[in-house]
Amino acid sequence: TVIEHPQIAQIDFEGNKSIKTDKLKEKLTIFERQTVGPSQISNSVDAVRKFYRSEGYYLAEVVTESKSLDSNKIAIVFKVKENEK
Repeated sequence: TVIEHPQIAQIDFEGNKSIKTDKLKEKLTIFERQTVGPSQISNSVDAVRKFYRSEGYYLAEVVTESKSLDSNKIAIVFKVKENEK
């Protein structure tokens, strides 16, 4: 059986107050309309965490939540907890 990875229909960020969403999207290794597996999403989480550290947010937490949409598409939400610098 072949299992198809889902296609990203939408990428959003929640909880980012100090760094704008557009700036964070530039750091992602995934993009909308791309077919992705879990490791690719994990790589993007790591990239966002690394960027926060480079900006002095050493305690920033980043997790993702995937929401299934119709026809093998997903929306990915990066949930950020910036914490103190």
